[in-house]
Amino acid sequence: MCFYTRGSRIRIATKDIVCYKSAIIKTDYCISAFQKFEYKYNKKYSGKSKLILFLKWLLNFHIESEGYHSFIESEVYRTYEYNYWQTVKCIIPKGSLYLINKLYGEYCSSSIIIQKPTL
Repeated sequence: MCFYTRGSRIRIATKDIVCYKSAIIKTDYCISAFQKFEYKYNKKYSGKSKLILFLKWLLNFHIESEGYHSFIESEVYRTYEYNYWQTVKCIIPKGSLYLINKLYGEYCSSSIIIQKPTL
């Protein structure tokens, strides 16, 4: 999944931000639809903030896979969903660095927490 940075500015989350990912849902974890990364539920994933800053400065165009990609609205996934993908609710934790691409309704953040869905 690509994130286009043109026109985006780096922000710091002043509160937790609700966002969404498309994933294959399992009992104790999910698999992201685009990068096939396994996320354990309710675990904070972080550590990519320096990469986001560097890539934003270096490329000033797009970020391929660095940072945690998510969508602003859950409805965006209707475009991408296949039968086995579901929308999972996530949190960009307070204090995280993030970018917004309003054209495509996307976030790219330095950390993320995938919430366990109610099955």
